[in-house]
Amino acid sequence: MKNILYEHWSVDKDKVGSQWEFSEQDKLFIKQHIIETIIIAPEPIKIHLCTMIQNIMRHDFPDKWPSFTLELYPLVSSDKSEELNGALLILHRLCKIFEYKRQKERTPLVEFMAKILPIIRERFSTLIENHSSSSCLLQKQILKIFYSFVQFSLNTQILSINEFSQWLKLFIDIILKPTPAECELVPEDERDGTIWWKCKKWAMKIVQRVFERYGNKGNVDKAYLSFAEEYSRSYLLPIVESLMANVLNDYINGKFISEHVLYLVLVHLSDALIQAQVWLVVKPKFELLLKNVIFPLLCYSKGDEELWAEDCEEFLRYKYDVYEDLHQPSSGASTLLQVISKRQGIMQNVLEFIMQNLTPTSNEKQIDGALHMISVISTQLNKLNKYKKDVEKLIDASVTPRIENPSRFVRLRACYVIHFASETIFKNSTILERVVNALIKAIKEDQEVPVKVEAALALQSLINDQDQKVIQFIRPHIRDVLIIVLRLISETHLDDLPTIVDSLVDNFEEEIIPVSYEITVELVDIFNKMVKNTDDEEQIFEDHTVGAMGILSTLETILGLLEDHPEIISKVEPVVRNCILTIFDCYSESNFA
Repeated sequence: MKNILYEHWSVDKDKVGSQWEFSEQDKLFIKQHIIETIIIAPEPIKIHLCTMIQNIMRHDFPDKWPSFTLELYPLVSSDKSEELNGALLILHRLCKIFEYKRQKERTPLVEFMAKILPIIRERFSTLIENHSSSSCLLQKQILKIFYSFVQFSLNTQILSINEFSQWLKLFIDIILKPTPAECELVPEDERDGTIWWKCKKWAMKIVQRVFERYGNKGNVDKAYLSFAEEYSRSYLLPIVESLMANVLNDYINGKFISEHVLYLVLVHLSDALIQAQVWLVVKPKFELLLKNVIFPLLCYSKGDEELWAEDCEEFLRYKYDVYEDLHQPSSGASTLLQVISKRQGIMQNVLEFIMQNLTPTSNEKQIDGALHMISVISTQLNKLNKYKKDVEKLIDASVTPRIENPSRFVRLRACYVIHFASETIFKNSTILERVVNALIKAIKEDQEVPVKVEAALALQSLINDQDQKVIQFIRPHIRDVLIIVLRLISETHLDDLPTIVDSLVDNFEEEIIPVSYEITVELVDIFNKMVKNTDDEEQIFEDHTVGAMGILSTLETILGLLEDHPEIISKVEPVVRNCILTIFDCYSESNFA
């Protein structure tokens, strides 16, 4: 029914006559009963009904459904949780319709929300006094509605700074209030998914988003200048101080904080530090933050250890998945470290802290965290006149030797540092040669696949950023390195690896041409395995599109190199033809049907 309604509720003019449409009588009947049906329907059915009403509202709200708002008002005020929940689910779907629209296109929603938001706020303020899971489910729905309503556009006529401040107090109350005993009984690895922490996450998302887009004085559109000035003057510092005194302090004291909430708090603090008034509050606590929040989050975790030990391939996918990293606390800690390090006089303190954790007595977790810190601040170090001339010495003394460390996490992180510090000015070619040789040795000899992968990525970064300086050091090893990288592609299917082959082919033409046939055979074999050896070809295509395209790009580069070598092209062309046939066999039906 959901799909039928989607296709036939409103038919495009060019399809009239070839596709039927619901009659006006049927539409009226559905609209008269769908809200009530959503309220009483079981949860699995409710989701589909909400999708249906969203499609109806997209076409009919407000002009073709004038009774809609009149039906929703009493439900929002209802004492029956089923009716309130149904109304909130519908309202959230309505907000999603207008979420990405421009301000002038949002007028119907804004007019409706102007009347209903005060009612919702009153209900919300009553609900947050109740810690039960059923109450929190309703709270979460209200939070999602508010976030969707303000994410990309804030109407300051209905949400003036004074009106918003009343909402803000409720959001902060949710973030700071202790979770009930019922939540504490849930195992820590499952606590993230409880309704109490989901409410805190959504409340923190709103606080962060509103500040980032509308409240950060000096960094907002003209339309929000007045709002931002008042927000920064009256609300920002109390919020920052509360988050530090409660959320971050709880984390320091070993209490559970969900990863997403911790990430959002760190990002909020990072954004707020653009203002001098916030730095004055944070500065006295800087060393505490560095030692007890930032540094621990930049060290590898117990979860990392377990994942690498249990499933190396999954560990690789997790580490190189941009979306996985997006909301990790370690990402928030990196951002905060970068922002704080820009403050005058702080970089020296950060470097001293790093060196304190790179002593002969430091354990592998401390070394990993310290190396991670170097990678985070490396770009800034290379821009500061005071430090940029000494970065190569730091790498030579503290990073390169650790590419052969007994700990696989330390070896991985040392390669990671080179990857992100590849723009370092190497005036001493001997230091650069030691770095390159260490990476090549890791690619050839290290027994851990993640270390090999990171070493290869670091080598690619050096090729890109050091220009011809590193070519001479890599040239004697190019064939071995290329073969190993090809095997890594076959083994891991990581999207980042084909670009390494492309870089090697581009920069070592003379060395590549004699072995181009073998490379082409290997690449086509990898491509075929990516797209053919599975029971679910469509899923594999979805998973490895970037990697497959990278291989095709490399094949194109190789063919370009061989234009003046007809004797080799005659051998390579049949192999490439096999690849083309695979493309037509696997994708022609889905792309040209």
